[in-house]
Amino acid sequence: MKELTVKDKLFFFEKQFFTLDGLWMILAEEKTDWNTALEIDLKVWLKLLKIIIRRLKKYLNITSSDIIDLLEILTFRWSVEGWK
Repeated sequence: MKELTVKDKLFFFEKQFFTLDGLWMILAEEKTDWNTALEIDLKVWLKLLKIIIRRLKKYLNITSSDIIDLLEILTFRWSVEGWK
C-alpha cells in the first residue's frame, strides 16, 4: 500500500468536503424543495462553523475572541480553502 503524504491526505479530504456539501444540498432539494433544503443547509453550516471556529482557536492557540483573533481565524480558513 502507498505511503500517504500530508499533501495526499489534504487533497483527499478537501475534495470530499466540498463534494459532500454540494451533494447534500442537491439531494435535500430533491426530497423536499429549494427553500427547505436551503433552510436545513444554513442550519448545518451554522453548527459546522461553530465547530470549525472552536477547533481553529485551539489549533492556533487563540484564547480570546476579539476582532484581531477573528481576523486570524478567517485569514487562516480562507487561505486553507484557497481564497485570495
